[in-house]
Amino acid sequence: MKDLHATLAVATVALAATITALPAAAQTGPLIPFEGDRAQARGDRHQLRLLDDASRIPANRIHHLPVVEGRLGEYASLDGGLLVYFPYGRIERAEVKFAKYQLDISGSRADPDPNFRKVAAFDKTLGPICAVRDMPGGTRVEMRLSNKAISLVEQRVDQSHPALPADNVSYRVVTAASLRWLDSEPEAVVLHRNCGQTPVTASKQPAASPKKSN
Repeated sequence: MKDLHATLAVATVALAATITALPAAAQTGPLIPFEGDRAQARGDRHQLRLLDDASRIPANRIHHLPVVEGRLGEYASLDGGLLVYFPYGRIERAEVKFAKYQLDISGSRADPDPNFRKVAAFDKTLGPICAVRDMPGGTRVEMRLSNKAISLVEQRVDQSHPALPADNVSYRVVTAASLRWLDSEPEAVVLHRNCGQTPVTASKQPAASPKKSN
């Protein structure tokens, strides 16, 4: 455990050392979705925003910081399943996934994931749907706009493991402050162009996962 903390501390120091300081005005961006929930789960008040200098990421939040050919990569995996992307030392994109069920440590049983309740807060947190596209295979891609942030939400049936129930559904949420940082998402440009131009049918929110009884 001491080695892990030491590694994270060194990684954070190294990350900070490789970043050129940005003007304060350029660092102000929208709050990364669900940061308040992550802070509450940790018991602190630290919350990250898009456009933040990546050196603001504390070591205790870093679960994985890849090193490529001896240099720090452009991604970091943080608490709560959050993945942040900082290609030039500034957080440009954030990604998180929610699934109705989660596998136990043995991979033999699927239990309701309590984090899935956050799907019901998408309208409030990510903003209303402004464009949507239904894809082959039942995948649905939505674009949501809120507080200077752009979110792409990909909904699909997840049967990636035999233990997952037939009604398992997953959501992949990618949020950026600018459309340019969603250029790796094939549907982003078209959906953004269509925002506000066509009627949108809101996605049907799944029922809350049942509580387990003793």
